Amino acid sequence: MSRYSNRIPVRDPNLFTGEIAAFLQSQGYKLGQRNNETVWWRDGFNCIEYIIINYDYGTVIVTAFIVTIDVIEYEMGIKGFMGAVPKAKLKKVVEALEAMIRAKGV
Repeated sequence: MSRYSNRIPVRDPNLFTGEIAAFLQSQGYKLGQRNNETVWWRDGFNCIEYIIINYDYGTVIVTAFIVTIDVIEYEMGIKGFMGAVPKAKLKKVVEALEAMIRAKGV
């Protein structure tokens, strides 16, 4: 199991939580639950894409991973060659999300 995770320092994460939700919804993500975690998810190419947003003392934590839809469920981060096509789509969304957080949170 491997997940991409990045901590982004911000002044007040509460100021733009609605903007994060609006951005993810505009990208086709839905809010849901997976293994007792609140996640944003959407169907990808032979996988399900997940993004988790957490807040911790002036920091927004962005976590992203895909889960293959195959005989065996397998979780992968957004780096590496295996599963490159679905990872690339998720990586673009994560990069745009992080850029928005940095621009609004500084």
